[in-house]
Amino acid sequence: MRSSRTARSTFPGHEGTLWFSAGPRAPEMDRDVNDQSFDVALHIVFADQAAHDAYQTAARHLEFIENNRANWKSVRVFDSSVSD
Repeated sequence: MRSSRTARSTFPGHEGTLWFSAGPRAPEMDRDVNDQSFDVALHIVFADQAAHDAYQTAARHLEFIENNRANWKSVRVFDSSVSD
């Protein structure tokens, strides 16, 4: 998974990032409730809304998009709030 490897070398270290993970869909998790319509998942947890907002316009993030967009059939984003 080229995009997964590229993401792991591009995304860590953004200011305000608490946690990051990228990896392929797990085909062994084949249940009716599982979304099977993706190949790679990217998960980033930010310290706060400001960190999230800064990430959206960060040069490395925009460069990743530009360098990889031709490889993507589609991109879906699921933003959510997580509290302790």
